Amino acid sequence: MNKMKSMTAFAIFIILLAITCTSAQEIENTTWSQSYESYRSDIKPMPKKEKIKCEQGLKEILKNLDRKNKCNIDKDCTLLDQDPFGDTVPILKKDAKTMKSKMKKYHETCVDPSIHFVPNKELENIPVCWKNKCMVKTK
Repeated sequence: MNKMKSMTAFAIFIILLAITCTSAQEIENTTWSQSYESYRSDIKPMPKKEKIKCEQGLKEILKNLDRKNKCNIDKDCTLLDQDPFGDTVPILKKDAKTMKSKMKKYHETCVDPSIHFVPNKELENIPVCWKNKCMVKTK
């Protein structure tokens, strides 16, 4: 009987470990660029030429968010708060001002004004460096 309980507990442990590892792997492989279509759908109606400029600007922002997040320690990272990208955009502190400016310009020029991000004020978001990538730790 005790052997059966031990085997069951071990099996549950292995399942939980597999779930945790899969989730961590999914987080590690997630990029901002993968969300292009979702953000693209927020672009307001406009002439085709202007829309193409907005789409190019969005691609550049997402690509930069993917690239400008390589860190060594938690203090290297910060979180940006800019619609339509939310209030937990992890990025290197040294690149934050430039990226915030580009994100703000994109928002003002391209995003449908009826689209608003509503932050969850019940959560505390902390920038951290995890596996040399700026990430968000939520409490």
